[in-house]
Amino acid sequence: PPLNNMKQAVRAPNATYKANFASLSKLRLIGATKDTVVYPWQSEQFGGWEFTGEAESNTVFTMKDSTWYKDDTFGLKTLDNANKITFSTFDGDHLRFNDSYWNHDVLPFLAQ
Repeated sequence: PPLNNMKQAVRAPNATYKANFASLSKLRLIGATKDTVVYPWQSEQFGGWEFTGEAESNTVFTMKDSTWYKDDTFGLKTLDNANKITFSTFDGDHLRFNDSYWNHDVLPFLAQ
């Protein structure tokens, strides 16, 4: 939470964290739809569980529905508005890319 500037009640937001994240030239968010490490897998793309205050719900929110996106607490919305974020998913477990996905999706992005 401190790196995401989500502890404003405790201290002032850190403008350097936000500026550094927003200064990325590109960000690729990959989701493994059958992930057994990160749950829900949408968390890999800045989504997550919607909490109702009493218990975890069965509803998953997307990046754009998150408070940190809407409030742009660490520059995620700034990066997205600059069209610097791309999304990709693969049908598999955590970091278990097959050769085809790696060669056709990951490597070309890294080579840019």
